[in-house]
Amino acid sequence: MYLDYISFNNLMEIKNTNQTDLKAISFDTEKSELILDFNNPIEYNKLFYFRKNIKIHYNNYKLRIIDVNRSATFKVVKNDKLFTNRILLKLNDKNIRNSGMFKDSKEEFKRNWRVEFNELLDINGFYVENAPPFEFYQFREIFSQEIFEDKELPTDKVFTEKFKILSKSKLNSFDIKKTFWVNSPLKTTEKND
Repeated sequence: MYLDYISFNNLMEIKNTNQTDLKAISFDTEKSELILDFNNPIEYNKLFYFRKNIKIHYNNYKLRIIDVNRSATFKVVKNDKLFTNRILLKLNDKNIRNSGMFKDSKEEFKRNWRVEFNELLDINGFYVENAPPFEFYQFREIFSQEIFEDKELPTDKVFTEKFKILSKSKLNSFDIKKTFWVNSPLKTTEKND
């Protein structure tokens, strides 16, 4: 008895394309405001709980948020809720000086920010930077056409080693394409005797 049909399915997860991410960070030195821009609007009312929902670190130094600028731009209304693409955070001046951010180069300045969001919702109802992934089931079928019980293995072919990763396997040239059926596992043929 030989295996001539194999089927399997697996679950694939793909990043949600509607996920809201932090697009840009900038800093207004005159107002001591950190400006956060997002690719999707976020719920404006959740900003009132900024101490709970937003944590800011610069070079592993925690910066204290004093207030959120209530005149945020790019406001959108959906289901009687306000949403905005930009947050303006007023930071503690003493914290800013102690963080050493003004000593850093422009590249270091961009790289050293770490922003954490907690329970901050976007316009799609997902948490910022934490949208559920898309889930897809992939179904595959493999059919073997012919089985030759007494045939010697060819010496000019490379065979897959079952304990190695399939992507690292070597490929053989496929010169007998016409003898295989494509997408027709239930096809039957009549033999002429």
